[in-house]
Amino acid sequence: MDAFLSNILSYPTVIFTVFGAFAFLYLVIAALGLAGFDDVDLELEMLSGIMTTLGLRGVPLSIVMGLIALFAWVVCYVIVALLAVGERGGWINLAIGTVAIPVALAGSVLITAQVVRPLRPLFRALNASAPDKVLVGSTATVRSSRVDDTFGEAQLVMDGAELLVKIRADANKKLKKGDKVVLIEHRKEQNLYWVVPANEFNG
Repeated sequence: MDAFLSNILSYPTVIFTVFGAFAFLYLVIAALGLAGFDDVDLELEMLSGIMTTLGLRGVPLSIVMGLIALFAWVVCYVIVALLAVGERGGWINLAIGTVAIPVALAGSVLITAQVVRPLRPLFRALNASAPDKVLVGSTATVRSSRVDDTFGEAQLVMDGAELLVKIRADANKKLKKGDKVVLIEHRKEQNLYWVVPANEFNG
């Protein structure tokens, strides 16, 4: 146990320990509805292209980063343990540890690309937009902690299946988790819906 703690809290594994802790924390927050899984999705075309080239698209970026953090941590831990980095000390420890970082990252990206491949159809189905005429006018329940013109998630049931949709609304409506809303407009370019409170829609 002491050796395990020593390895995960020493350079370079501690970098991925912290990285993984933050990634896991964000996933928990997203699962509780306090943030969206796709809130950190890439907007820059260049970075988006890199993700596509690496085979990491099609799954929310928060999940991809969480997997990369996990596998990088495992690869780095194995390198540190096998080479007894912590026992060497001095510049040798620093040199091996520094080399282990890019090796762990590269290995984790390759592993993550293979792991997310079978997950893509699942997320494609979850995120697939039903025809506008089906969802527009539907009532949904706010899942996120707030809804404004930059953030929001809601869930609704269609044909017995639960759907998660990105929503936006006027911040002055002060929508919060658990509120009922009506989807009034589908913004196809952003794959989201503009909503209003259900009581306001129903008059």
